[in-house]
Amino acid sequence: MINKITWTIFILLALFMNFQAHVLKYAICPQHTIVQLETSCKPQGQAILKAWKDKPYGEGTMLDLARSNTHWDFLFIFCYVTLIVIQSNNQMQREKWMPFNALLRLNLLLAFVAGFFDICENTLLLHNFSHVTDGRYYLENWWATYPKFIVSGWAVLVWLVSLVKLGWQRVFS
Repeated sequence: MINKITWTIFILLALFMNFQAHVLKYAICPQHTIVQLETSCKPQGQAILKAWKDKPYGEGTMLDLARSNTHWDFLFIFCYVTLIVIQSNNQMQREKWMPFNALLRLNLLLAFVAGFFDICENTLLLHNFSHVTDGRYYLENWWATYPKFIVSGWAVLVWLVSLVKLGWQRVFS
């Protein structure tokens, strides 16, 4: 039951946050995306924030939309960490080959590591949103973003390969 609820929340959040990211991307220019901001160096990040701050959106600015997206991302982090743990644990119970079983066990830790880096990234983003007018306080996010993508990508890849391997074995045995 918790699995279905978590998947539902995850999918709904992904769709909602994707819509917000789409608005941010095309309201000013395609290079001004959340991911671009997360991976940018200081001058590029400051330029994106300045562009968002100066662009009205509804009763606020595009920067307010980016801030909202970042706040929603905390719930998204909880969902994807929970899903990686649940799905890897479920797959681990079925995986008989010890190397994959060990990798699926490692996913339980890697999910939390990815979540930690994502929380660091969001904290840095929120800090930068609050200091747009004074570039001295801008903090680059890439050092948290890249490990987050690598670790979470690895965990999902291990889970998917094990899932496909198990499906392949069922079909051909």
